Amino acid sequence: MQLTVLINNNTLIDRYFSTEPGLSFLIEDGAFSVLFDTGYSDLFLKNAHKMEKKLNHLDFIVLSHSHLDHTWGMEPYLRYLTELEIEHRPFSRPALVTHPESLTGVSAYGLRDQRIIDVIGGFHLLSPPKPQLEGTISYFKDLNPKSVHACHCTDLASKIALSKVVPLKEVGVGLCLQYKE
Repeated sequence: MQLTVLINNNTLIDRYFSTEPGLSFLIEDGAFSVLFDTGYSDLFLKNAHKMEKKLNHLDFIVLSHSHLDHTWGMEPYLRYLTELEIEHRPFSRPALVTHPESLTGVSAYGLRDQRIIDVIGGFHLLSPPKPQLEGTISYFKDLNPKSVHACHCTDLASKIALSKVVPLKEVGVGLCLQYKE
């Protein structure tokens, strides 16, 4: 399985992609492709094009929650599919999957029952209250993942605190992670 970061708050050094305060990942595994969130605009489409990633044959679009920085790219994506149809170019209509609580905000369910190789995402730790940061650090310490890629909506102080209990890795637009079973 491969995960490619299409949108994040920053890019990797010497990778010349566009960035915005949003999140979008492309997850590919031979048999399927998933667009996880769409960022804030059409930049995920532009970055995917620069990376030679095809978004015209997605199986699923997953929206983690209803914040605009994760969902506003849907309108440009629908426009993209409409243009493909007008031009008689091949495309598939992906299934839309939303979190059961996507209309009310972010929520997280326990990951402890699974073997955790990596955790990647925005942890909503922007100047968090001390109990929230301590709870998150405690959770990750107990979880003991092989690596953590803290990105969007995670400030530097929170990343530094996380790095004391887990192997924290760099994240930016253009990052491509390979996961083997």
